Amino acid sequence: MMAKLLSRVMSAVMVILLANHLLPASFGIYVLAMAMAYLASVSMDFGFDEMAVREVSRRPEQTAGMISTILFSRLLLSILNFSALALAYLLFVPWMETTLSLAVLFIAGVMLSMERLIGTFESIFQAHQRMDVQGMTELLGRGTYLVMGYWGILMGYDLERILLLMLVSYAVHFGISLVAYILTIGAGFVKPDLSRIPPILKKTLPFTYFVLLAVFYGHIIVILLTLMEGDHATGVYSAGWKIIVFMGVVPYSFGRALYPVFSRMYQRGAEELGRAYDRSMKYMLMAGMPVTVLLYLMSEDMLSLIYRAEFADTVPIFRTLVWMVPFLFMNGSLKIVLWSSDRTKEASLNLLISVIALVFFSLLFIPIYGVAGAATAVVGAEMVHFLLNYHRVSGFLDPLPLAHLWKPFVATLAMGAVFALLVSRELGMIPLLGTALLTYPVALYLLKGLDRRDLEMFTEMVKR
Repeated sequence: MMAKLLSRVMSAVMVILLANHLLPASFGIYVLAMAMAYLASVSMDFGFDEMAVREVSRRPEQTAGMISTILFSRLLLSILNFSALALAYLLFVPWMETTLSLAVLFIAGVMLSMERLIGTFESIFQAHQRMDVQGMTELLGRGTYLVMGYWGILMGYDLERILLLMLVSYAVHFGISLVAYILTIGAGFVKPDLSRIPPILKKTLPFTYFVLLAVFYGHIIVILLTLMEGDHATGVYSAGWKIIVFMGVVPYSFGRALYPVFSRMYQRGAEELGRAYDRSMKYMLMAGMPVTVLLYLMSEDMLSLIYRAEFADTVPIFRTLVWMVPFLFMNGSLKIVLWSSDRTKEASLNLLISVIALVFFSLLFIPIYGVAGAATAVVGAEMVHFLLNYHRVSGFLDPLPLAHLWKPFVATLAMGAVFALLVSRELGMIPLLGTALLTYPVALYLLKGLDRRDLEMFTEMVKR
């Protein structure tokens, strides 16, 4: 998890540097290009990574055949990816208030295609529980990405040339992942068996629906906002949204690490999975609540520190977006439970309803409230997603104890009260933040919301 956190930190630093270099309108173009590239790159996915983790974790001897077939399939599907990008540019961009160029969109598409190929190796590392190798390759790849991007900024390059440098870093990341796979997993490659592609696609079908919906869910708001408000509004929104995405490293890393473990637990019985689910949700609530409140209280000082004055309008947008953090954390755990228990179809249905809710809220609020309406729509959709996921999981596992909710809630209130009391005394941000962060675990411990097993599991989770 620490490797994933450091990787996300480097990505967040690059986004902040890029935003300050490009300013809102050009930054909005960058975000739009990446959103369209993500949507098109789904054609290379088909749930391959999630299926590979589940199947290889259960049958490691399938590694060579699985990775060879998936890589070959993705290379073939890249034709569909770039065709979708070209079609999207011709059909949709002329209707948007944007100056996005085809060259920028194409470079973004190549970057995301490389990312899909890299994801194949990451899924194999995860299935073999080689999180150390996965972390090492990601840190090296992301470090190269940061160096190349920063070089472009220092040189004063425009968006197109900076993206070209970033593309080089993706190629380096792919090479590092390939070498790491050969040296650590040692399963090698075999000749792709084309006859295996149809059964593999059949197995990935439930994951395909989910991945397609997840990408749509994460990026459609950018398309809609650019369509209705233009590049500048998208840049203002995305400056706050990218910080929330960074916060998502906690549930994402937690879920990726636990997915193969939960899958094996489910095979041994629902009771064991239920105990693990109870703990995971407890930790997500314990983490999500204080993070939300601290981000809200520190929003103005934090954003003015990391962004230029041109992004001042991001502050109220960010204060709305932070309220999705606890639901984002809990959905990360709920999704893994549904996947591990072979309920991918139910997870996909929940996400489909949430996507519909997001589009509905966006069409309702953006024309009236602009960028603030987009933030409200995203928070509302994430709440809908949580309610649906929790309802599904509660259908076959015991509901969560109420103590999982009220204890971190009361501890968070205590932390917020200490923060509000000390902020007027001008202690400085570091002592203020340190005192608040210390207050929360102490209050949680006094409320008996933490036990020895929690501390042991937290230590082990950080190591992983």
